[in-house]
Amino acid sequence: MKRENVVPTIIVLGVLLAGGCIKLDSSLTLTKEGGAVVEVEYQISETTIQQLKTAFALRRQMALLEGTSAEKQPDEIFLDPVESEVRSFFKKYESKGIALDRLKVTPKEGNWRLVSMKLSCKSLADAARSDLFAWYGFDLQPQGDGKLRFFRPAESKSASMTAIDPDAMKIMTPLCEGFRAAFRLNVPGKILESNAHQAALRSAVWTFDQDRDQRALLALQSQDFSALFEADGARLPSLRRIPRQAGL
Repeated sequence: MKRENVVPTIIVLGVLLAGGCIKLDSSLTLTKEGGAVVEVEYQISETTIQQLKTAFALRRQMALLEGTSAEKQPDEIFLDPVESEVRSFFKKYESKGIALDRLKVTPKEGNWRLVSMKLSCKSLADAARSDLFAWYGFDLQPQGDGKLRFFRPAESKSASMTAIDPDAMKIMTPLCEGFRAAFRLNVPGKILESNAHQAALRSAVWTFDQDRDQRALLALQSQDFSALFEADGARLPSLRRIPRQAGL
């Protein structure tokens, strides 16, 4: 990956941090019928949104100079959330069986926007054929004896996302106050092993909280998400995510 690609990514991340960053809670539920439900709630400040618009414009300019795609990427939709635009974004995925069941973008005290959404699909096999899955999907592989492994590699290992240089991350760390992200995985059978920070019978949770751990953002970037669980009769398909290449 070209070294120049790191620059716009650092700019976008820096804006998030300087603006009080982002607070995110999300959950993925794999259903016994072979589908999935995703629920996401996050908040982002209006100041950060305005700064991000400038950062995204710079990223597109640099992409043009490098001869790569300057199209609007999904993070621009989600980090400048306008209800009509988010609905329009997901509309094109209805043919893949992905439904936007709930969406609410509301102002919050303190000049923040609060976003709450719920997505669902009856067939993960169909949803996995979309470019949305290339951005945000995961692997789901049979392990024998009725077991399945959920896996999503760290962003620092993904070709679809430029990793932030550790030295740059050290500079940004003092600005990260307030950053928090939590990811929950719910599965139809018993979880046998995982690398989650917390695990229950059928759920695993990864939490990254900068106020508790000064390396939280770096930890998130380098975190693999893995869980081995019993299928328990679930009709879940075998999936292998093919990450979208940066700039394509």
